[in-house]
Amino acid sequence: NRKMQANIEGKPDGEEKDNKEWKGLESVTNEVEKAALKINNAHQQYYKDIDSLLEYVTNMHQQFVDLKEVDQDPMSNFSIMQSLARSVERIKETLSKISSNHKDLHSSISKIGKAIDKNFVTDDHILSKEDVLDTNKHNALTEIICEHLLRLGCIDVGKTLIKEAELDWDESRLEPFTELNQILRACRDHNLDPAMQWVKRHKTALDARNSPLEFMLHRIKFISLLQDDERQALEYARHFGGCSQRHQKELQKLMACFLFSKNGRLSTSPYATFLSPNIWIEVCDVIVRDACAMMGLPSESSLAISLNAGCLAATSLLMLKSQLKYPHLHDVWSNADELPIEIDLGSKYHFHSAFACPVMRSRSSNSNPPMRLSCGHAISKEAVNKLLTGSKMKCPYCPQETRRDEPKELYF
Repeated sequence: NRKMQANIEGKPDGEEKDNKEWKGLESVTNEVEKAALKINNAHQQYYKDIDSLLEYVTNMHQQFVDLKEVDQDPMSNFSIMQSLARSVERIKETLSKISSNHKDLHSSISKIGKAIDKNFVTDDHILSKEDVLDTNKHNALTEIICEHLLRLGCIDVGKTLIKEAELDWDESRLEPFTELNQILRACRDHNLDPAMQWVKRHKTALDARNSPLEFMLHRIKFISLLQDDERQALEYARHFGGCSQRHQKELQKLMACFLFSKNGRLSTSPYATFLSPNIWIEVCDVIVRDACAMMGLPSESSLAISLNAGCLAATSLLMLKSQLKYPHLHDVWSNADELPIEIDLGSKYHFHSAFACPVMRSRSSNSNPPMRLSCGHAISKEAVNKLLTGSKMKCPYCPQETRRDEPKELYF
């Protein structure tokens, strides 16, 4: 017993912390499994109750039909009136039962949140700075939120926010978002006409971008016609004339679909991907990308980009908290205009070039921009100031000298 007690007392703090987190994870997992089981059982019971109710109402309807066939007014039959009243009561009881069972599920779901809060306490104050948003940046953030709402199709909400925030947005800036959402809504309903009209109006700009949108729309229309009438599909294939050079291989596959068009064989052919629902999702993505490019906006919402980048960086920033408890590192973030650690967000979030000074081993900033020396080499402004001796400095990479007034600021 003493040996076991000694082993327990000598257990590293890190191992104890891992065990605690593991038990917390098990607790959350158990609550999730319980909630999932209750939801599954509730759904099954919903289906049984609704199917039983539909069967009951169908039988009632058949009784009314039978009475009409014998030229008897069903509303004058007292027994039918009683049955109708009972059916109304049964419908109300079933709906009340479903509503009550649905409320019971909320308690199971809320227990998951309580288990997370109990076992995983996260101090996330390190993720933000109090003075990060001044008046100008606050207005920029409001515009980004408005743009995000308009992209989602929440036009009325976006307009209300623009009005309340007193942003200088005229109606012409809102029209492209309204049209874009009308096109996307139609595509989700498998209606290509609004998208086709938009492509015709902006054909020159889309061709300049080498956009595949026109071909993708014609491809969906062609496959749709091919399943109903081969002759119509063959006639429609003339629309591919303007896309033949850029999409030659795709056109060859489309023409091969004629071999499998009869008796529904296309769905089991090597070209079954043309029938995939993902085709519509891809079209919507390309429409958003091209429309936003023509409006001078990124294909993805700026708000979504910021939030996703923040989520990727959150783990590293929370790990940084454990280091900031030391007194000499307490102000390492608050006194600098950049993060004290480098966080790689991946190539998806690389939007522009960044200059790293080969002398100071740090990235340039607004207050420390890259400078071009007379010899052509580039270093940061801070490095220039440190290397200046009097009115001249020597390039750290070649023997040529540069006078104090010769370095020029570089813009990337």
